Amino acid sequence: MQLALLTPCHDGMYHSNYNDLLLAAARRSDFIYAKSEYESDIVRHRSKMASHFLTAPVFANCWGTLTVDADIGARAPAAVLTRILSLPEDIDIVCGVYTKKNGHPAPVLRGLTEERHPADPNIVRAECVPTGFSRVSRRCLQAVYDSKYVSGCRDAWRLVYHARIMASSLGLGYETEDYAFCLDAAALGFKVWVDRSIRLSHRGAMEYRADAVA
Repeated sequence: MQLALLTPCHDGMYHSNYNDLLLAAARRSDFIYAKSEYESDIVRHRSKMASHFLTAPVFANCWGTLTVDADIGARAPAAVLTRILSLPEDIDIVCGVYTKKNGHPAPVLRGLTEERHPADPNIVRAECVPTGFSRVSRRCLQAVYDSKYVSGCRDAWRLVYHARIMASSLGLGYETEDYAFCLDAAALGFKVWVDRSIRLSHRGAMEYRADAVA
């Protein structure tokens, strides 16, 4: 399996934990790195990079993408990269475990279920997962794009990841672009998974690790 390593990054800021992971990926031939451009809007940047992946010839042989935000890292980067490459190809969307940058101990995901993937009990089904460290198949990205494309669309690159307003019993709410993507993919029949064995760090004013997450 070969993956395109995509890194949306806010205002060109890269953190030390991410750099360690990137250096580990650079030593391997199974990743093709897409350098981040300067961008002030992370949602726009995420969708631009996904659209570039779907259209650029350099990624034509890649099975899918590994998106790693510029503030995400791992204690053992080489082992984490080996793990994400080894997951079965029927897993179209999978993320690692990390917490918010405010020190809240709960992992960033929603709707964790009791369903385990038959290949490994560490891989658990969820409703929505963050895209800060996530592997997504080409077929899933393409399906989400195709489901929204209208002939003559001038901003087709916006179609993969997008934030949106959601109506609920409490009124209007905001659905982040990563959760919105998971909902879009699920509506097309794709399952969303989290690999609980991939424990990551999230860098802000300090570094928050997911080592203690159940």
